[in-house]
Amino acid sequence: MLALFLWINAIAYAGLSLLCVVRLRATAASLGYTSLGSGGVSEFATVYGGLQLGLALFFAVCAMNPAMQRNGLVFALCLYVPLAVFRTISLLATGGSGVTWSVFALEVTLMLVTVALWFADRPNAV
Repeated sequence: MLALFLWINAIAYAGLSLLCVVRLRATAASLGYTSLGSGGVSEFATVYGGLQLGLALFFAVCAMNPAMQRNGLVFALCLYVPLAVFRTISLLATGGSGVTWSVFALEVTLMLVTVALWFADRPNAV
């Protein structure tokens, strides 16, 4: 189950990375970036393309190596809990938009699944 979760993360981040690079301006606009200068294009491509590809690769490496799967789960906790918390705070403060509410739903779902897997996959305590 844990390997499947890690593979889902790897595939999702790889797809998002590709989408954000191939359709950079459209993706940026859908997330609320109304205008991007050359520096903004570079930043968006780096964070939404490069960083997400790096996340995809890390999750794939963890999925392929059973000894690293727990590390992937810990990383997912460190990633999704703060994302969900910050997204919640920002949406309460700003009201957000349709796409940001969809991203919120995804991030909260990923956080809840990660927490559930954390408790389900705990090593037996002695």
